[in-house]
Formats: sequence, C-alpha cells, structure tokens
Amino acid sequence: MLGNNEGHNEMPSHLQRMPFFTKMLVMVTTVLCIIGIFASFPENLTNIPYYTLFRFQFYRIFTAVFIHSNFIELLICFGGLIPELLTLEKKIGTIALFLDCILKTLVVQLCYLVLALVLGTLSQRFLFFRSSGL
Repeated sequence: MLGNNEGHNEMPSHLQRMPFFTKMLVMVTTVLCIIGIFASFPENLTNIPYYTLFRFQFYRIFTAVFIHSNFIELLICFGGLIPELLTLEKKIGTIALFLDCILKTLVVQLCYLVLALVLGTLSQRFLFFRSSGL
C-alpha cells in the first residue's frame, strides 16, 4: 500500500508522453472529426478546387489536412502516421517537423489543384471533388 499519494503520476498517459506537435495534431484532428459528425462546417475547410481557386479561399490548402470524414478514416490515418511522427519529431524537433508538414501539405494540395484543373477541362465536376485528410 502506498501512502502520501506515492505512485501517482509515475505512469503518464500516452498523450502526455507525446511530443508537442504530434499531440496537437492528434487533438485538433480528433476534435474536428467529432465536430464534423454533428455539423457540416468541415466541408468548408476541405480543399475543393472551385472554391480554392475561383473563390480565392486559399486557406483550404492548409485546413484540408485536418479534416476526416469519419472515425475509420481517422483511425487508419493515425495508425500509420502517429508512430512516424513520434519518431521524426524526437529526431528532428518540433519546429523542423512543423515546417516539413507545412511544406508537404503545400506540395500535395497544389498537385491536387493542378490535377483538378487539368481534369476540369474534361468535366467541370472534377473542380468540386474535395481533398481532405493527412
């Protein structure tokens, strides 16, 4: 038997042990997924080429990575992403990982926009497909 609260807080939770950027990414994405189940606002954050390019809603390029349509998609993403982020953040640091994620997000979303524009010449419906998730 332990007295005087000995043994408490010796074993931190998984979330407490996560590096800062990984923890924030998990928390923000999870909260947005939960809110998205009850509200339609996440659709306003996904990268839909028509709105991004022709309505000048460029914020969609960066917000799309935080949006997941359901918990299954979120769990699959986290299953592959979290172990990699944990290792990488410990290796290169929080700021470097943040900048790396911003750069990769920008490249992937811009490639998506270019592809949508090219396919949009065949059919305008391609301009309304959304890009979301990590």
